[in-house]
Amino acid sequence: MADGQDRERVLDECRALLETGRAKLKERHLSGSPGIQVCGAVSDLFDTVILRLTEAALADLGEDGAEGLARDMALVPQGGFGRRDVAPFSDVDLLILYDP
Repeated sequence: MADGQDRERVLDECRALLETGRAKLKERHLSGSPGIQVCGAVSDLFDTVILRLTEAALADLGEDGAEGLARDMALVPQGGFGRRDVAPFSDVDLLILYDP
């Protein structure tokens, strides 16, 4: 994300992903899909959004900085997100581990 416009574009994309993803999951649940499957799919949706945001943030650092940080960090989902049983509008608990 080189500038504010790129940041806004990425944020808009992620908001749209969440909105359309949640709508599809609601339909899936209303059509009879078990809650545990919907929770797993919500976790997948959150994974996609978090990874997209992380990639965009790393791109801000440039190639050299991003490579080093990506190598020395880990994103660790916690709570319901970590167990893959997160509800559609639940918060996302995420631990970022960094080895300086």
